[in-house]
Amino acid sequence: MRMDRSKWQDTKATADFMARVLYWTMYHLRDSRPDSAAAHVERWADEIPNNAAIFFEDRCYTYAQFNDEANRVAHGLRRIGARTDDAVALLMDNRPEYLFSIIGANKLGMVTGLINTKLVGEQLKHALKITKAKWIIVGANHADKLAEILNDVDIDPSHVIVWPEAGDKGSIKGTRLAADVWNDAPQGNPELGVYDALRPFLYICTSGTTGLPKAALIRNQRWLRSIYYFGQGVLRMNPNDVSYTCGMPLYHNAGISQGWGVALTGGGAVAIRRKFSVSAFWDDVSRYNVTTFTYIGEICRFLLGGAPHPKERTHRLRAIIGAGLRPDIWVEFRDRFAIPQIYEYYGATEGNVGLVNLTGRPGMVGRMMHGQVLACVDPDTEEFVRNAEGHLVPCKVGESGIMLGEIQKTAGFDGYVDKSKNASKVLENPFGKGKKYFNTGDLLTLHDNKYVAFADRLGDTFRWKGENVSTNDVQESLTRYEGVAEASVYGVKIDNNDGRAGMAAIVATEDFSAQSLAAFVCENLPAFSRPVFVRVEKELPMTGSYKYIKTGFKRDGFDPAVIKSKLFFLNDKGKYVKVTPALYKKIQSGTVRV
Repeated sequence: MRMDRSKWQDTKATADFMARVLYWTMYHLRDSRPDSAAAHVERWADEIPNNAAIFFEDRCYTYAQFNDEANRVAHGLRRIGARTDDAVALLMDNRPEYLFSIIGANKLGMVTGLINTKLVGEQLKHALKITKAKWIIVGANHADKLAEILNDVDIDPSHVIVWPEAGDKGSIKGTRLAADVWNDAPQGNPELGVYDALRPFLYICTSGTTGLPKAALIRNQRWLRSIYYFGQGVLRMNPNDVSYTCGMPLYHNAGISQGWGVALTGGGAVAIRRKFSVSAFWDDVSRYNVTTFTYIGEICRFLLGGAPHPKERTHRLRAIIGAGLRPDIWVEFRDRFAIPQIYEYYGATEGNVGLVNLTGRPGMVGRMMHGQVLACVDPDTEEFVRNAEGHLVPCKVGESGIMLGEIQKTAGFDGYVDKSKNASKVLENPFGKGKKYFNTGDLLTLHDNKYVAFADRLGDTFRWKGENVSTNDVQESLTRYEGVAEASVYGVKIDNNDGRAGMAAIVATEDFSAQSLAAFVCENLPAFSRPVFVRVEKELPMTGSYKYIKTGFKRDGFDPAVIKSKLFFLNDKGKYVKVTPALYKKIQSGTVRV
């Protein structure tokens, strides 16, 4: 019996990929071997010292220079009292100093907490708390918002280092300036450097699927296996390659791993941009001789909507890698910009499930591998479907379910810094075979030949503007406003937009005012998590166990023809205005930007 050509190609691509991944996975499973991100920088600084490592604006750092700068950070931190196992929070925009800080701390065996630069107030305090920061390195342009909350966190001001940003020196009373800490520090590798594969490397804040943001624990070994999975298993990076972050925040796993990390695996360079720009994108690709870039769906849509550029097809790009490229624009995007290969992937920062679409099949995030299962869920309750024995039910082709990953040595779950949060993500013996599975909380759809497509994120998180939004976090913030008695937050789809826009169903008090609520959310929530829409109800439906029922609200969307209660939209002036049928059409058509 002959295998049809498409299945043969799928099988061959998967076999080739798995052979490369297996080699690097086994290499990085040797727990006793000293290894770290810093060790890789030092290796390239020794082997190819003059090869470009970082491009940024008009600057270029070779691997030797990169290593020297990181060494200054390491020696400077040690000189002012930082110790192995201390956590340092990094609050800084995309720039070379971001990577100098991470590698410098890694050389000392410190762990770096990557802080979302959009966080303010209570959310910023929470992020510093969950990363257990004893030290903070902050870009000067973020010093003001740090100063507002510094007295409310248990961090000595003398442990805060302010690094100038684009001419802005910044200052916070009692803190240190970067120039005073490491400008005259030695540039040699620390004699007592700590290079331990199992030592924590990063704390990456992720909202997960329930509750407030959590700090995912990323050990050196885990991070190296991840970047080699993509950098060598998929992209086969080499010293001639240049990976472009194109504005992907380095505090995101996609930026720090698929943006920079993949280049590190091959001794190539990363081109860093502060913020994404449609007009500058193709000029940057040409200027830095970019060969790969990391995308999210929004970036692809913005580029496709941009005016034609003379350099959009005359480039060195050989592949792009990312998540969220919608199937309806996949082929158009690929053909317009002459992209040779698109690698759409799926994965969770803290999880053990990684999928890559190796063959470029539009809309797919890859093929399920051994130990990965889609488990059926009830579309109304969003709870797992169980058979007569009480076990979960695997999906059939055409069905959608929650992605689960078996926890094993080669696909472990290190969990969160707060170990009490781990239990909710682990399913014990869900199929009656005595095994444990990591619950991603993500809904995927099963297609033929084990291909899967991302469908939605269930639970208490949705994705908007490239960020994960915790509904519980937003709900708690809203109920601190005196005009809201109860709040149920969820995401709704808007035509021609990726992800889901935030929407809140609230029970108002007599103190409620749409404009005072708008002022409150703009002051207390980062832009990506502010409710774009608000509906005012007399009561909110709940389950018997007092959980908000959101499925009906999600189906209603923000259509005033369906919703008879008061309905508001947060406009670009930061005001809540009534949603009329005319405004609804403008939002759906894109005439009114969200």
